[in-house]
Amino acid sequence: MARVMLVDDDPNSLDTRRMILGRAGHTVFLATSAEGARQLARMMAMEVAVLDVRLPRPEDGLSLIRDLREEHPRLKMIALLGIPPDLEGKPEAAMLQDILEKPIRSERLIDSIATVL
Repeated sequence: MARVMLVDDDPNSLDTRRMILGRAGHTVFLATSAEGARQLARMMAMEVAVLDVRLPRPEDGLSLIRDLREEHPRLKMIALLGIPPDLEGKPEAAMLQDILEKPIRSERLIDSIATVL
């Protein structure tokens, strides 16, 4: 299975997704901020990043997408959106392998990871 980095500033969402992905066989690492995600990606070889775009502002998630793409070009990224226009017309959308709208069904997240790998 994959090494997955989950990025979200909501600890409850992180815990729930960690549990779901862990049960699916993935090794899961957590970050609660864009800076924490950058540091984690530098320390660990991740295959997939699942990130909430609003961290806590949309620009935090957008800058994280740009930075991760630049520093880790092979990293697969899946964005989670509560408000779909956050990525509408933005160049960061082309840097992602998938975009999922919240609320996200567990099966859909697991399928998305399998597809991008």
